[in-house]
Amino acid sequence: MYITLNRRFEFCASRLLRPSGWSDEQAQAWYGNDALGQYGQGRNYTAFFIFTGQIDKSTGMLVNLSEIKQRVRRVIEDRFDHKNLNIDTPPFDKKPPTVEMVARQLLEEVTQAFEGHPARPVACHLQETGSLAASAFADSDSELHL
Repeated sequence: MYITLNRRFEFCASRLLRPSGWSDEQAQAWYGNDALGQYGQGRNYTAFFIFTGQIDKSTGMLVNLSEIKQRVRRVIEDRFDHKNLNIDTPPFDKKPPTVEMVARQLLEEVTQAFEGHPARPVACHLQETGSLAASAFADSDSELHL
């Protein structure tokens, strides 16, 4: 029997949606005001990670929630929280940190943090300041939610 669980994490970061090689006008036409400014704009994010796996018969749990908090928090604090995603967080130094790309990157990095662990991250749902959100799934591409 498999079980799923999710945990919520919040963080803040700045990002600029201006792909390298694009003019200011091209970027603003595609991304709107999120392409303006020298360093971009600050955003508040709420990430929900969904895990799956088998129940440990000795504990009756998929994983201790404090272990999820510790591993995910380490990824977020080291790479995303209070960072300029364009400068501080590759691969966003080369591609724009759209909400769907940030969700995908978060899922990939949290998956690496759980390598060898019986609990597997299978999805990341990321809400960005305003009404924008995206979901990234372990077995498919990301989805944008408007």
